[in-house]
Amino acid sequence: MDRILIVETDDILAELVREWLEDEGFLPVRGTVSDGVYVRSAGAAPAAIVFDLAVPPEGWPGLVASLLAAHPGIPLIATSAQVPFDADGSFGVAARLNVHDVIAKPMRRERLIDAVHALLRGPAPPGAASGRA
Repeated sequence: MDRILIVETDDILAELVREWLEDEGFLPVRGTVSDGVYVRSAGAAPAAIVFDLAVPPEGWPGLVASLLAAHPGIPLIATSAQVPFDADGSFGVAARLNVHDVIAKPMRRERLIDAVHALLRGPAPPGAASGRA
């Protein structure tokens, strides 16, 4: 079972994401951020990290750096109410920070599950994330 680290500032959304991932057979665990820096959680290294970009843009590099320092090479999926588009409409900022995907909030369950599957298992099987909200 793939362990997925969730670093989310909203407790209700973190619980919802945990349920979504658990329903798909992942082992979701919650991480903590203090003063914009990730505080390593106990346990085995995760297969992927889903984290909230709820810090100001100038804080993203510090948060991402702390996630990658704790878990080098682990793929990152960012969620944000304000998706960090570059002027040309690309996700260049996120790409420069080694973020594999950025999901706009409010996020759909299917979008998150598809992103995690794509990173870890290839595309999600047809209908795997359908029928649930």
